[in-house]
Amino acid sequence: MKPIFVICIHTLLLISCQQKNVDLSLNLQKGQTYDQIISSNSTVSQFMKGQQISIGISINGHLSFYVKNTPPPYYDIEVTYKSLSMSMQLPQGNKQFSSEKNDGGDIFSSLLAEMKDRPFYIRITKKGEIKEVMGMDSLVSSMFAKFPQLTEEQKLQIKDQFMKAYGETAFRSNFKMFTAIFPDHPVDVGDKWIVNTQLSLPTEANITSTYQYKGSSNTIYTIHGISKNRDGK
Repeated sequence: MKPIFVICIHTLLLISCQQKNVDLSLNLQKGQTYDQIISSNSTVSQFMKGQQISIGISINGHLSFYVKNTPPPYYDIEVTYKSLSMSMQLPQGNKQFSSEKNDGGDIFSSLLAEMKDRPFYIRITKKGEIKEVMGMDSLVSSMFAKFPQLTEEQKLQIKDQFMKAYGETAFRSNFKMFTAIFPDHPVDVGDKWIVNTQLSLPTEANITSTYQYKGSSNTIYTIHGISKNRDGK
C-alpha cells in the first residue's frame, strides 16, 4: 500500500517573526477567531487478487478557531467545523459525501452535517504541536441519537469509521500535519528544516516534510513544504 499525498492549506493563523533570524511560530490573539481551510488529496494503491487497485481520496474542511487563552504554556482553542466533505474515486465508481448535502438517504453526509458548529477543544503550543484534543469523541458519539433508523450494529460500524476519520486520536495525528510545521530554532530566508509526522488517514503512513522559509512581505510569511512517505511502501 503506497499513499501519495498532496496537501494544500489556506490559513489565517498568524505567524510571529522578525525580519532576520526569524522565530517562526503562532501568534494568536485571545478572543479572536481564525479560519482555516484544508484540502487534502491522496492516492492509495494496493494489490487485490493479483491486480493493482488505486483509490483516490479527497478530504476538504473549513474550520473555525476561537482563542480562549494564550500561552504560557498553551493556546486553549475552541474548534468548530463549518463544512466537511469527502470524495472517493473507486474502481466501481465515485462516492461523494458532504455536510452541505440535503439528502436524508445519505447517512454519511447527514452525519458530517451533524458535526457542523458543534465545538470541541484543543491545546496547542506556539510551534503548532497539538498537546490535547478534548470533546471530539463525545461529539461523535452523540451524533447518532438523531438517526433512530440505524440498527445498533449499523451505529457501531459507522461510529467506528467516524472515530478512525474524525475522532480525537485521528484529529491529533492528522491535524499536526497542518500546524506542526515550524522550526525549533530561528531561521533566515532560504533555510530548510525537516519535520517527521505519523499520519492516520486515509491509511497509516510516516511522512517526512521538508520546509523552507521563503521570505516575508508586510504581514505575510511564506513557508514552502514538500512531504513524502518515508516508508516507501
